[in-house]
Amino acid sequence: MAMGTIKSAEEISPIVLFGIDPALEQGISKIDEAVKNGKGSYFTGERQTDIIIGSKLAEKLKVSIGDRIIVTVNQFKNIDSEKQEKRLEELEEMDEEMLDEDEGPIEEAFYVSGIYSFNIKELDTGMAFIRLGKSQQLLNLGDRIHEIAIKFFDIKHSTDESLSVWEDVASENNELVGWDKLLPQLKAIFDMTGISLFVTALILFAMITFGIINTLFMSLFERMFELGVLRAVGTRSGGIRKLLVFEAGSLSIISIIIGSVLGFVVTYVMTKTGIDYRGIEIAGAVFSDLLYPVFHIRQFIIYPIGVFVFTLLVGLYPAFYAGKM
Repeated sequence: MAMGTIKSAEEISPIVLFGIDPALEQGISKIDEAVKNGKGSYFTGERQTDIIIGSKLAEKLKVSIGDRIIVTVNQFKNIDSEKQEKRLEELEEMDEEMLDEDEGPIEEAFYVSGIYSFNIKELDTGMAFIRLGKSQQLLNLGDRIHEIAIKFFDIKHSTDESLSVWEDVASENNELVGWDKLLPQLKAIFDMTGISLFVTALILFAMITFGIINTLFMSLFERMFELGVLRAVGTRSGGIRKLLVFEAGSLSIISIIIGSVLGFVVTYVMTKTGIDYRGIEIAGAVFSDLLYPVFHIRQFIIYPIGVFVFTLLVGLYPAFYAGKM
């Protein structure tokens, strides 16, 4: 991974140059899929001078598939194992003269073999990808690399530092960092998910409360004559209260049925079409894929039961009022 510039016959632009293993990268990132959304191919053949750039960068440079471009990066000169270890130890103390002595700009010609498109301006503008071996040669790194990305099958393992893999990978001066430490703001958002759901539930139940009370009182005042006749023929006040509570329960059952059907249909459609938040950035992470809702059985058990019980409780107030009349 290196900062550099990329230029064509028309324009020049800064980039972050990544050297990747094409086969392994397919299991980690979406670059190969992004190329399918763009033009060209994803590192087919054996040509070492292939480069993949973003669609916005290609527009800026005014290049297309097969065009020649020049990449400029700083190369480590005369690097060896001992010197690099010493350089890493003294990196913070290194002055500009030592930096200039150890590094120098180098230019290399590449040919555009693929143009990727994430439909995100930042991603489609500032990156370019070449083969790992070519990048090591270009930067004079030998067999060394800057970064390894590890993708766990279970997201819980990606933050569980008690697993042996953390000690294995973190040996020999390597540093293994989980996504929760790389993006603490994003972790904070996930941690607050339960709180946000609770607040949302409070707002919704408050709306339900006023809706139920308003509906029951309207029903009560519109039937003053009928309720008066019931009392006149011997109905006790407890019977009137039960009537209002049963009405509240009937309202909740009808609402639960309608809401569950509508919720199931809408959510099922979204599981097929997805929700498009692509390009939106949250806490340093950018959505690059569609979001697909997932069904949970508790949605159709716990929430309906909760709504039914809550409606009965809310209906006690209008029922108590009616019983005193």
